[in-house]
Order: sequence, then C-alpha cells, then structure tokens
Amino acid sequence: RSPLNRNTPSILIQHNIDSVVWARFYRNASSPLRKLGAFIQSLEFRRIERRLCPMFDLCVSMSKRDAERLRRIAHDVRIEIVPNGVDLEYFRPREDEVRWNRVVYVGSMDWYPNEDAVLYFYEHMWPIIRREVPEAEFYVVGQYPGPRVKALDSKDGVHVTGLVEDIRPYVASAAVFVVPLRIGGGTRLKILEALAMGKAVVSSGIGCEGLDLTAGKDLIVADDPEEFAGWVIRLMRDEVERERLARSGHKKAINHFGWDRMAEKMLRIYADLAWGHDEAVPQKLRLSPGA
Repeated sequence: RSPLNRNTPSILIQHNIDSVVWARFYRNASSPLRKLGAFIQSLEFRRIERRLCPMFDLCVSMSKRDAERLRRIAHDVRIEIVPNGVDLEYFRPREDEVRWNRVVYVGSMDWYPNEDAVLYFYEHMWPIIRREVPEAEFYVVGQYPGPRVKALDSKDGVHVTGLVEDIRPYVASAAVFVVPLRIGGGTRLKILEALAMGKAVVSSGIGCEGLDLTAGKDLIVADDPEEFAGWVIRLMRDEVERERLARSGHKKAINHFGWDRMAEKMLRIYADLAWGHDEAVPQKLRLSPGA
C-alpha cells in the first residue's frame, strides 16, 4: 500500500492540488492550444492524485478547502489540515519609511501564476490607479522575470527588480501589498509575510484562498479590476484606513500563523501516526525554544 515501505507509516504533504491549478490555467489561457494543454494536464494530475493519495497512510492539506477537494478526488483518504505559517521573528514590522504611493508584488517570476498576476494587474488595474494617482509606483519583486515582465520596467511607474537579496525592505516600503492572482492552489505565504510585517493587503479571492482571514478586516478581497484598483487608491490616500487594516492583519498573523504553532501540530500528527495515539508529543520531538 505504501509507495515506500509497507511497515513504515507514510505521509503525503499536498502544498497544492495540482489538478485545480491546471484547471485554472485552462480557464485563463489566452489561446486554444494553451487551453487544450492545460485541460489535458488537469485531467492527468487528477488521475495521479486519485491513484497516489490512497497509497499513503495520511495526506496533509494546507486548508479546509483543499482537503474537501482532495476528498472529492480520492475517496477514503485520511486527511489532516495544517495551515501554512510564517516566521514571525524574520517577518516583522520595520522602521523603514513607507512610501504612500508605492504598491508592491512579490513572487518568483518563473512560476507562471506570478507572471500572469503581474501582467493582469498592469493591464487591468494599473491604468486606473495611475489616472487617479499619477505618482503611483509599482514594484515587481522576484527572480527570473521573463521578457513580458521585463518589458514593463521603467514604464508607467513600474520597477522590475529581478532577484533581490532580501524582500523585506521592499515590502516594508509599500503602502499597499497586492496579490492579484488568477491562478494557483494551496495557500499564499506572501500574504502571511506581508501581514506579519504590518502591511495593508489587497488580494483577489484566489490570492487569499484557504487562509483563515476576514475580508474587510484583515485584508481587502476584490476580484473586479475596478474594485481592486479602487481599494488600492483608497488605501494609498487614506493613512488611517491603511493603518487600521494593517493592524488587524498583523494581529491575525501573530495570533494564528506563527510557525511554532504549525510545527507543534505537525509533530503531533507524526507522533500519532508513528505511535498510534493522541497523547502529548514525546519530549525528544518537542520544539526547542527558539527553534
């Protein structure tokens, strides 16, 4: 039954439900050939997920929504939910000067959903924002930008950084952190990192999918391009509203998304699977202070 060893408990950690990711590629593809390729990939990943997941003693999903999807794909699979977390010591508010007119997006540009998000934002939201706020700047922070993203650099207030040593100064300088994703799966670490740093976040529904966050309180969620752009403009101009949103999101990150909390839950799952009980995690598996 186990793909590794019949006598060794096995766990499959599902950071994404890849059949869902490819289904979203299909919905947003710009050409019939891309649509066909994405559709075939989605079906193939669904077949793999249906066959592979039951081979493991336990599957771990990042969110309740992904767990529900996995149950529909692979029946009679034991699933536990362990949300993503953030290093609260590393990603914390900084004293860097906030630029009221600066919008920041962070992500590795060789992952197509990030490239798509940047191009979608530039084409559909950025013109609206620049009409209202001509001084607005958009920083695209992440390694391996392709030709289409590189072409935006120094154009209409856009700055494409490429690989940077440390994303934190860029995030800290932002008035608004945007996540206009249309494609993806799992949960977005970039949102947790921005919230932990005390940033106001505007996200699409897919961008914040699976995260236990309250729209309008911890972050802004908007899928309509005009509404999305309108919120970015409002938060640029309204420091009081921006700070209110940032404080609430930061509090949620501190109270619910620290890595120590998630690691403790993961260790309990390992202990339960290894020893077959729900008792406390053995001392030798406990996290040491500061780990």
